[in-house]
Amino acid sequence: MRQVFYVVLSTAVMGSLLSACANSPTSGTEEQSSTTPAPTLAAPVSSPPVQINNGGRRTVQYDPCTSLTDSVIVEIDFDPRTRRRGDSIFDTYSFLGCTFDRKEEVRGAMRATSTLDIDSSNITLDEFRDRESGKYTEISVGGRNAIRYENTAARSCHVIIESPDGTLSIAKSVNAAFTTERACDGIDTISAKLEASLPTS
Repeated sequence: MRQVFYVVLSTAVMGSLLSACANSPTSGTEEQSSTTPAPTLAAPVSSPPVQINNGGRRTVQYDPCTSLTDSVIVEIDFDPRTRRRGDSIFDTYSFLGCTFDRKEEVRGAMRATSTLDIDSSNITLDEFRDRESGKYTEISVGGRNAIRYENTAARSCHVIIESPDGTLSIAKSVNAAFTTERACDGIDTISAKLEASLPTS
């Protein structure tokens, strides 16, 4: 479950931010686009919402819901057909998010036994450290700084990885009515697979 992240802004906030795009002169031939085509998904999703980011935070560029391939989701034992957006856009910060379920047969019916929320945000790792003070363990994921903590009341396990946007948040929750699995079971493997999909800069 995603939690609202309350951020206290500095009073020295710039009144407006201008983004200028300089047009470089073209040569006689038209430049070819180097954009990587989006992967084909079993459950296509809509485009991410417009971000606001008042106060100068960078725009979140990495969108896990369109960047993570179905094969990666299968490798971490979740169902790519359950892919759905889970964005959270606020005035001063943004989360581009995606949610997946793991489904298993329970008492003759397919049930969601666990859920995975993946969010790319412009919240820094230090801000997460402040919010979860005294609850987390410092770890490293793929050479990146990260923290891990568990919310036993919500039956969820969280890994927050430093990223070019700010952080990649991974939250796995379990449905105790349908599984005896613990929230943190497999979280290190899941985090390593998802970290490998992050851009380097």
